[in-house]
This record gives sequence, structure tokens and C-alpha cells, in this order.
Amino acid sequence: MEHVHGVACMTGFTVGAALLAAAPCLARPALELEVVRTVRLPEGGAEIVAVSPDGRRLAVTQAGARLVRIVKLPSGEESAASPIDVGSLGEPTSAAFADRRILLVVVKADPGPGALVVADTRNGETIATVPLGIGPDSIAISRQQRVAVVAIEDEEAAVEDPTRCPPGNVRPGAVQLVDFSRGLAAGDLRVVTVPVDLSRVAGASCPADPQPEFVAIAPGGAKAYVTLQENNAIAVVDLHSASVERVFPAGTTTHLGDSEPDGVFRPDREITARREPDGIAVSPDGRVFFTADEGDTGTSADGVLSGGRTLSV
Repeated sequence: MEHVHGVACMTGFTVGAALLAAAPCLARPALELEVVRTVRLPEGGAEIVAVSPDGRRLAVTQAGARLVRIVKLPSGEESAASPIDVGSLGEPTSAAFADRRILLVVVKADPGPGALVVADTRNGETIATVPLGIGPDSIAISRQQRVAVVAIEDEEAAVEDPTRCPPGNVRPGAVQLVDFSRGLAAGDLRVVTVPVDLSRVAGASCPADPQPEFVAIAPGGAKAYVTLQENNAIAVVDLHSASVERVFPAGTTTHLGDSEPDGVFRPDREITARREPDGIAVSPDGRVFFTADEGDTGTSADGVLSGGRTLSV
């Protein structure tokens, strides 16, 4: 994030055929936000939200309670329908609407395989359950292709040093595509696993362990962008061919950072930091994607620190 005359704006990049060219940062009026309603859930612990295509339902995952609650919009009232209970399978990590009433929920049960739950938001009933890989973290849906894209992180051990991979990380994460073009019953769903090759990606911490984190779908629905946070990279997945089109590193940023772990944010020294993208979103015209960069890996042996910033590419 850069500030021009007190106005916050992103540093932008346009993506050409094989080039990244810097785009100017334009000052715009500051965005003002207002809280219009607060919804308190009985168990607390609201985490990930998804909005139905018609804008009338909000799904909220609650990992601790192992539930997904449905909230009416714009009233903010909890739906009279029963919450979607995935307690017998594990913790809900993310959800996405296949249409205005059908919700797809990914559930992790580490160290065992995860699952995809197809549920009806009108009554909370499960329509189908499909096995997934270990540690599904994020789901996004291409409604045009009728495909759900799931980031299978399979995070065995945390990466704490950006120069090395923990020796216990031997299972590679992947991207899984769930084709529901034939329907949403268990017999109609087809799961395809797409491996992510990082062997030629500069600066990857765990080349054999991509740990996919978060998914965004490009307008038109033909491509998915997947962050690989621990490996400081982004993968582009072609949904037609069910393959990774390319992977590119997120690079580093030089900025003032907080070097003292004292519980107070006090940027006091200039650091060069890996971005380590976590969340990702694509602009409506498909020309730009934005990442929320966590940058929380420890200090490397060569003194290069990690530290998140917001990146637009």
C-alpha cells in the first residue's frame, strides 16, 4: 500500500503475454466505510463468509462449533433453517454458493482426508458428501464451467524459515477441481487433482510442497488464481485443461517494518520482505488481481525478513 498526498492506493502491475509492466498509481478519494449492522451468532467464532448470487443469503463458517450458519440479507437475521452441521466430518474452512440456495462447504479433518459437503441452505440438509485431499483450505466456484476449485493445503509442519522446508513435509498439497456440470448428487460429482510444480519457481521455500492457500476465479470462469503463501508464489490454473498454466513468484518489497516483537506496531527499520500472498481477489474486468500478503515467515539466514504488504498484479 502506498500513500499519495494522504490518499491510499495500490501499486499496480498490468499483465501482458509474458511481461509484467508497472502501471501508475492514481490518487482517488478516500473510501469511507460505515457499519450498518452487526450479527452475533450464538456460538461466536464467525470466520469465513460467502454471499449467494442473488445477494439474499450469507453463509458463515464456524470452525469451533463445526457449523455453517445462514443469515438473511439485508436484515441480518439468522435463517429459520437449521445450520449446516459438519461436526461428524471435521471443521468447515470455507464455503461457496453453487446457486442461490445450494452451498458447497469444504471440511478438514487433519491428518485425515477432507471432504466437500453439498448442502441445501433452505433446510440445512446435506445433499452429498465427496472425499477430498488432506487439509482443504479454500473453495471458489466457476459457475460458467460448473466447477468448484479447492486449495488442498495439506500443511504438515509450519514453514518458519523461508530458506528451507521442514523435513516432515513429504506430502504435496494440490488443487482439486470438483466438476458438478452433471448435477450435485454424489454420483454426479467428479474430482480431478491438479498437481502444482514449483521446481522452476525462484525463491520457493518448499518446492515439493506447494501448500495452496486461497482461490479466486477470473471473470469468464476459465481460470483460477491460487496463492501459495509459504512458497511466496501464485499459480494460474486453466479450468478447461485441468492443468497449471504457470506459476510465478510474488517477489519482495522494501518498506519500513516493525523489528521488535513487543506487541506494539512500530515500523522502525527498512526491510526487504517476501510478500507471501494469502488471500486473493480478481478485478471485475479480469485485468488485475489483488493479494493480501501475510509475510509472517521468520528471518532467513541471509538477513532477508518477511513482512506482508498488499500487492496488485
